[in-house]
Amino acid sequence: MRKISYVIKVTDEDLKDFAQDHVEAGAKLSDSISGDFKGFTLAFGVDDEFWQHWYVAKENTALFITYNCKAVDREVEIDGIKTMVASLKTT
Repeated sequence: MRKISYVIKVTDEDLKDFAQDHVEAGAKLSDSISGDFKGFTLAFGVDDEFWQHWYVAKENTALFITYNCKAVDREVEIDGIKTMVASLKTT
């Protein structure tokens, strides 16, 4: 008997679908390479808060990463957050 295996790959279209509510609200997606993962990121402000979301994938694994802080703290923290996200690896 032959074994059949299926590998489902997460596509760019899948990632865009995950972000659709924010895109419809006016957020712009930017390409993102996050370590071993690639996809999209978007950033937006709500009241006095800054938010950044990453929608990234590798093969059949999708990640949704979110970060927020007070808007006044954005410049202090964002480089460290981007470094952490850029260090993502698969095992």
